[in-house]
Order: sequence, then structure tokens, then C-alpha cells
Amino acid sequence: SYPSAGSTPFGFAFGLRDELFVSEAAGAPAGLSAASSYQLAANGTLTTVTASAPTTQAAACWLVVTGNGRYAFTANAASDSISSFAIDQDGSLTLVAAQAAHSTAAHTTDMALSRNSQFL
Repeated sequence: SYPSAGSTPFGFAFGLRDELFVSEAAGAPAGLSAASSYQLAANGTLTTVTASAPTTQAAACWLVVTGNGRYAFTANAASDSISSFAIDQDGSLTLVAAQAAHSTAAHTTDMALSRNSQFL
């Protein structure tokens, strides 16, 4: 087992280049949620690439990666929002929009992308 780079790891997804992306709910206080990325080696070991890139939102509980491996989205349950991240070739995460979308429903939860990643 490997300790998470951030607080309260919750959701995860795999990328196209042996990356592991993890959403970090951070116990749900406002502004402390984040996402981390790791590189998975052939022997199963993980190396941290991005340690806790902040969403500036609350309770990043779920995470999806687009089919082309270029973007990741977190569902921030306590903020009723979705954050977007760009994924670099090395697997590093860069926040694109802290609030890429806002939900009118209470507590943004599970997410899935369409087969072509055109719809979230």
C-alpha cells in the first residue's frame, strides 16, 4: 500500500500512460479539496507526479479522465461543482477551471463520460 499525497483520497481513474489520478475530499472543508497524480511502474510501484493540485472547492469525491487522456474532472460534492484539470504528457495535473460547471442539484456526485468523451 502507498500513502496518498493528499487528505482523504476518495475517487480514482487511470490514464492512458500508466497514470493513476486520485480525487482528495480533504474531509470536505471549503477550499481544501485537490487531485493528485501518480505514475505506475511495471513492477507495481507508484511515484507521485502531482501532489495535491487544489480545486479550491469542497469535497472532491469523484474523478474521471477523458478518453484521449488530456483532461480530468472532479465532482466536488460539498460545492455542487465540477473542476477541470489538464493532464500533461508526464501525467502532471494543472487546474483549468475551479468551477468548470455548477450543479443546481444538491451534492454533485458520481460522474461518467460518454464513449467519445463529448458529454459528462
